[in-house]
Amino acid sequence: MRLRRLVGDNPVVFLTTGSIRVSILQIILIAMDILICMMFYLAVEKKFLNDESKEV
Repeated sequence: MRLRRLVGDNPVVFLTTGSIRVSILQIILIAMDILICMMFYLAVEKKFLNDESKEV
């Protein structure tokens, strides 16, 4: 009940703002961060596997 008073009548709580546009932008930026980290991780993993196969 207290949460409803803090949020108002809108049951949807946006990420950090009251604006749906900014929330969508935050979701897009988070997804881009995850993709950048995944690309870096895959590049390092590929190099590691190549180095490991050369040692054998």
